[in-house]
Amino acid sequence: MTPNKIKISLIRTAVLKGIKDMQENAGRGIRNLAELGEAQAKSPAQKAFFARVMTVLRQKNNVYYALAQRIANQTNPELLAKFGINLGYNALVHSVAESRKKEKEIGASIPWTLLLMPSEAEGYTMAHFAATLQQGQALGIYAYMVAPPTTRDYEPLLCAMEQCTDCAFLWFLHAGAVDDAMCRRLLCAGNILPVLDLAAAPKMAGHKRRRRRGFCKMPLFKGCL
Repeated sequence: MTPNKIKISLIRTAVLKGIKDMQENAGRGIRNLAELGEAQAKSPAQKAFFARVMTVLRQKNNVYYALAQRIANQTNPELLAKFGINLGYNALVHSVAESRKKEKEIGASIPWTLLLMPSEAEGYTMAHFAATLQQGQALGIYAYMVAPPTTRDYEPLLCAMEQCTDCAFLWFLHAGAVDDAMCRRLLCAGNILPVLDLAAAPKMAGHKRRRRRGFCKMPLFKGCL
């Protein structure tokens, strides 16, 4: 079952308000969002997690406040809300109820996230990748970590992830593979967060120019890489 769109809309409104609050007062904004998460928590593990979060947030001069305010001020609120809801609600809250039902049916445990390593070896195709995502959602899995593909053809992977609008993806990529066209696609999708190995990035003049011009905008951040 896909996440309830009405509930998602209400959560989105609250999250956007929380982001605005963080821009003005980081402490208040984070606490409001944490309280929202605490209210949505259902399982003992979720409740324990948010209880620990609230304990940390009650500490004065918390380092997370400055970090959160920086993110709020340098991030596109709509994209942050989109990815945050996909990960924080769809993958960590909504999926629990779905997964528990399926676990009883199949008699096996279901993880909340999967690490996928696309490869064309041994007959694996990008069609298999897309089918895996569909099967995962049917089991209640909405969070995925995707390793760099073994080929330079990123289009099939990107198309498959774009279609899973309720999911959150961490896509591990080589920095040299991210060009302006891919940046625009990632920004439009909003559900894919690229994780770049900048230490191994090629020192390309064009890449530096894109950084200075601010062209390489990631799904969450307004600024450049």
